[in-house]
Amino acid sequence: MNIYKMNIVTFVYAFILFFVLTPGILLSLPPKGSKIVVALTHAFVFALVWSFTFKIVKRSLKGLFEGMAPGDNMESTSTVPRLRPKNTTSSE
Repeated sequence: MNIYKMNIVTFVYAFILFFVLTPGILLSLPPKGSKIVVALTHAFVFALVWSFTFKIVKRSLKGLFEGMAPGDNMESTSTVPRLRPKNTTSSE
């Protein structure tokens, strides 16, 4: 997978996960806690979910870009034939 595509995938995954786990969006833990306790609880939940799911998400999305390893560029996998320069010396 191209390194730039992987960074975008990581960013989008982190963004969505952060949004979903924001207090009051999907869940609010603990219900009667102070702002600091709620924020720390959601930070812990985010870290826990991230650590268990990121490898799975990364592995499943890697199949979409099969054949492209980090550092590969499109020119090296191009199927366009390369033209040879004309021989300027004549053998006549």
